[in-house]
Amino acid sequence: MSHIVEAKTKIVCPNLPEFLALIRQGDDMTIAELPFILLLRQAVTMVASEYEGELKPYYLDYYQIQHRVNTGLALHIPRQAGKQALDRGLGLSIDEKTGVLTCVGDPYRVEEFYEAIQRRIIRTYTTLAYMAAMRLEQFQHVSVQALQEGVVISGELYA
Repeated sequence: MSHIVEAKTKIVCPNLPEFLALIRQGDDMTIAELPFILLLRQAVTMVASEYEGELKPYYLDYYQIQHRVNTGLALHIPRQAGKQALDRGLGLSIDEKTGVLTCVGDPYRVEEFYEAIQRRIIRTYTTLAYMAAMRLEQFQHVSVQALQEGVVISGELYA
């Protein structure tokens, strides 16, 4: 039985009209080059590397039917002895009406791990976004300290 879940985040696509226009054109290559998507890809890739996962442009439902996500980003963590898996994947999609980043997939029987990976992706994305913003504002010596369920980002700004 398929249990597709959509979990909305507080992250919003900064240029929704451009994103939607590229989707309508079917221009996956240009979508992949949008700064928002590049940063999101970097976050998902970092989490994927921690869990020996891979990125695909779709997630699977319980019946193994592919469902494409409009960002082209879905994290799949294959089954390995003694480790948890997300073999159906966790997709990242942008709501085409609101621009809100949404995690979508079928977490049946792996609900807690699925939620933990969602949190990890969002935390990684947020950390990367704050670091990028600090660099744009010319902060120097930007550093990150990971805590149990949070992150401390610091930097120095010289006048």
